[in-house]
Amino acid sequence: EDAILLAGGLSIDAADHGYIIRFDPAEPKTVEYVHIDLREAFNNPSSDANVVIEAGDRVVVYDKASIRDNLSVSIFGAVRNPGNFAYGPGMTLADVVNLAGGFTFSADRDRIDIARSEFGNGQDLKITQYTASLAADFSLNTAEDKSVELQPFDHIYVREIPEFELQQTVILSGEVKYPGTYAILQDNERISDIIARAGGLTEEAFSDGAKMYRRGDSTGLVVINLNEILQNENISSNVTLLNGDLITIPKNRDLVTIGGNVNLDEAYSEGFLRNENSISVAFRGEKSAKYYIDDFAAGISKEGSPSEVKVQYADGRVEKTRKFLFFNSYPKVERGAIITVGDKVIKPHVERENKDVDWGSVLKDTLTQATAVLTILILVDQLNK
Repeated sequence: EDAILLAGGLSIDAADHGYIIRFDPAEPKTVEYVHIDLREAFNNPSSDANVVIEAGDRVVVYDKASIRDNLSVSIFGAVRNPGNFAYGPGMTLADVVNLAGGFTFSADRDRIDIARSEFGNGQDLKITQYTASLAADFSLNTAEDKSVELQPFDHIYVREIPEFELQQTVILSGEVKYPGTYAILQDNERISDIIARAGGLTEEAFSDGAKMYRRGDSTGLVVINLNEILQNENISSNVTLLNGDLITIPKNRDLVTIGGNVNLDEAYSEGFLRNENSISVAFRGEKSAKYYIDDFAAGISKEGSPSEVKVQYADGRVEKTRKFLFFNSYPKVERGAIITVGDKVIKPHVERENKDVDWGSVLKDTLTQATAVLTILILVDQLNK
């Protein structure tokens, strides 16, 4: 008691016991530990607990926290601030949900799982699970809280409402009767559904030029054929919409643009083009790209190549000249298309080595092969007989 009073007395968080660590001068490597009951020593100074100390003694007083485990409970899932919270006697499920900031919008208050560690006397650890619920006004009734009382190390899992999703939207712009933002009302809602909800297309709509952009997962441009979608809702291009999708439908486009390696200078007078390298002409029907190039751009220039003619359609598709035997098959042109003639592909020159041909060997090999074929034909004829 005297030594502790000289040290300022016990602090408020001092434990009820401690130790005197005593060294024997005759045996410096021998240590004696004397257990002391601090509360008894202070309450009854004349008792045996108030041990007489000796020179060299070291008195150790522990604090309460150092001799106790850090008890906590954990909460996960659909709460605003999931995490670990210090356990206190009488702590309830409602207390922990309040400490975690309350439920999120997606929380299922009727499905809260509590996993509990049950320690047996000398037995293996056993994990059990309980299912609980909380009323919608649980945070207002903490004084009369009748929710589940928790135990140290409980894990609380707040589940989400099955298939819960906050409102998701798509944007429909351009030539529909009611453009704007539309909520996705049901699972698997498709392009045709949104077009129908928007009142359908206007009379000026250019459905061939309809485009869809998917921004949510960085997909980008999605090529669609709106005409086919509106005629048959079951085709694969009538895709299911996702949050953030953008569908644009332009006005009618009656022009076709021609550019690249074409002879515009020969087709139009000096100064008419004003240094432009492309022109736009009225759509003349679904003719080939070669027809438009020859009739309106004076044909392909010497720098261009017929095999490099490309047509970009209003919906984003691109087609290129194809070879059929020795002939070029040019892509068809649709409304709003862009025709481009690319550069000639110059193949690197490869020098061939000049070698003298041994015509005698060539003739010999040819006769040998002809004899072998004739022999086979004779044998087959004999077998047939």
